[in-house]
Amino acid sequence: MEQYNLNKQISDLKKENEILNKKLKSAEADKLTINKLNKENASLNKKITDSKEENAGLNKSIAASKKENSGLNKRIGKLEKENAGLNKKIANLDNENAGLNKRIADSMEENADLNKRVGDFKKENADLNKKIDQLEKDNARLHKQIIKLEKMIPGLEETEQIEVEKRRKCPECGNENLRFIQEIVDKTKIISDYPKIYGKKYRCGQCGTEWE
Repeated sequence: MEQYNLNKQISDLKKENEILNKKLKSAEADKLTINKLNKENASLNKKITDSKEENAGLNKSIAASKKENSGLNKRIGKLEKENAGLNKKIANLDNENAGLNKRIADSMEENADLNKRVGDFKKENADLNKKIDQLEKDNARLHKQIIKLEKMIPGLEETEQIEVEKRRKCPECGNENLRFIQEIVDKTKIISDYPKIYGKKYRCGQCGTEWE
């Protein structure tokens, strides 16, 4: 029973490991997205710089236009509107850049957490494999001891066969048909605690009676 539980735990861990591998692949895809976002961020920074340079040029043009001729006030007004629009674009680009930086930081943090969880599961899986190896060694050792004991007792197999044939008869209804007599595990009778080994009992398929 304990062997079965360990196998189930290993199977669950393998499934969870597969899920983590998928998440890792997703995280790698996120890394590509981060690289793309970094490029977009660099492009936005360049646009901001270009816009600021353009803004500075417009400011110089406004000053020069004011000095050259007061009749250029209309053009100055137009340039001032363009300047306000550029400032708005700069603010929007700054906000977008901050959002991109936050997404990059969140993706990196999530990737680090996934890597840590994968490492923990790998360590736990290694520990379980060691326990399974030890249980298999203990089981093999017990099997050898049982074989050795059976060889030391003359006529043991014949005696056991006679005892089994006697037990394969229902004490309640007298049923002797082996197809209707089932051998089942008796968890109330523990033969060995480590590894866990239970005794056996019989159940009649006709009347439902159970006996040892």
